[in-house]
Amino acid sequence: TGITNLDALSRLSALEYLSAQNNEISDMQGIRALTKLRNINLRGNKLTSLAFGDWAALEVLNVANNQIINPSVPSLPNLMTLNLSASEMNNLEFVRNLPNLLELHLGNVGTTSLDELTNLSSLTTLTI
Repeated sequence: TGITNLDALSRLSALEYLSAQNNEISDMQGIRALTKLRNINLRGNKLTSLAFGDWAALEVLNVANNQIINPSVPSLPNLMTLNLSASEMNNLEFVRNLPNLLELHLGNVGTTSLDELTNLSSLTTLTI
């Protein structure tokens, strides 16, 4: 067993880096109010969806090895690295809101089409 939620972190308003990988976390609710987050690593948890806060400063998001099916990603203008490897999603429409993405990791995902990636003109690294 491991940590199941992030609720206790909700008042850590200066937090910029969070790594809570390989736990039992099923949602991101407890960190939605942390507007200074720049790097989040929730790899290997039990996330089925992404609940974003006002994370304009977010640069790196690693949610690989979760059970995310259809990520709904808001506009994240500073996000440079996104890892969704080993997720169960069936489309990549969410990348439209990530204009400055440099790295995208999609190894072992459920989607069969890469058409949505054509607009990622800043992308320098892609793993599929």
